[in-house]
Amino acid sequence: MNIEDSYKIIYDDKNPKKWCVQLQESCDPFHDILYSYGEFSLKVDSDADAAIPKFNFEIDILYVPERLRGVEFPDDKEIEMENLIAQILLDIIGKNSDCAKNRDGKLYLELSRDIQ
Repeated sequence: MNIEDSYKIIYDDKNPKKWCVQLQESCDPFHDILYSYGEFSLKVDSDADAAIPKFNFEIDILYVPERLRGVEFPDDKEIEMENLIAQILLDIIGKNSDCAKNRDGKLYLELSRDIQ
């Protein structure tokens, strides 16, 4: 699966700096879930192999389609979903690193409609 085909960035009409991600049909059974990213970080643990950084991120689920509400997925599907969301975030960061803003020692990713 091409990661670019798995998501669509949706912008808030009232605040053009606010955006979220909608999973596409290729992400079955998770398609149409809408979420936004919160804080994310990349850390190297001094006690672990320095070549393998830890990637942490937070998301806020904004919309879950009716067909998925109350559905409990097996652990492997939950891991698949987490990996997908991580890959999407890495893709977005990679394509838009020039839009990153440093405020108070934290990096913010500010996208605009003309980027995607």
